[in-house]
Amino acid sequence: MKSDVTQSRSWLRLKKLAETPVNLVGSSFADGNRIARMVCRTAGLRLHYATQRVDDEVLDAFQEFADEHRLVEQFKQMRCGAVINRIDGWESENRRVLHTSCRDIFSQSPREPDSAAQAAVEMEKLADFLEEIDRTRSITTLINVGIGGSDLGPRAVYEALKAYNIDGKTVRFIANVDPDDAAQVLDSIDPASTLVAVVSKSGTTLETQTNEELVRARFVQA
Repeated sequence: MKSDVTQSRSWLRLKKLAETPVNLVGSSFADGNRIARMVCRTAGLRLHYATQRVDDEVLDAFQEFADEHRLVEQFKQMRCGAVINRIDGWESENRRVLHTSCRDIFSQSPREPDSAAQAAVEMEKLADFLEEIDRTRSITTLINVGIGGSDLGPRAVYEALKAYNIDGKTVRFIANVDPDDAAQVLDSIDPASTLVAVVSKSGTTLETQTNEELVRARFVQA
């Protein structure tokens, strides 16, 4: 049985520190040394966190939490295909978490060759499907239906590749369970030239299912 993380020593320490958060007002938190020191660099990216309410004690507490709960070890287990999507005593998917394999398909020596090969097969299927759509229908609009990470990821890709946008084609997002949000998008498109992508890891997200029903009803009506 897994222990309750909220009763661990490191969690209780972080909770106590959060009760009296770091005060960023004052010259000691505006010096160049703090700004230069509180930055993470990896993969060509820089994450500056000097303006966050943390100090050395808080960072030490985070390190203690990571060590106590073996976060690095569990991350490595995830990469190796271990079943970590499990919560003892609660309903969960109880399956491997291998979304990282979707990035390994671009590597000559993927960490998990079997899962990377399967991801490559699925990507080829998607490419074939999109090519078939292009041959048989004139699609001008794509609607992405998702919430949380299922909206953030596709939206980030869309924003990153906006410079390569094809004239006459657009992408719309439905990510709010408020029906007015979906209605605003659906009122602006032609269903005959629209492709809908419903994004959900589990397929059971309530907000996404609700929006999917709204979209389906509008298409059936059209």
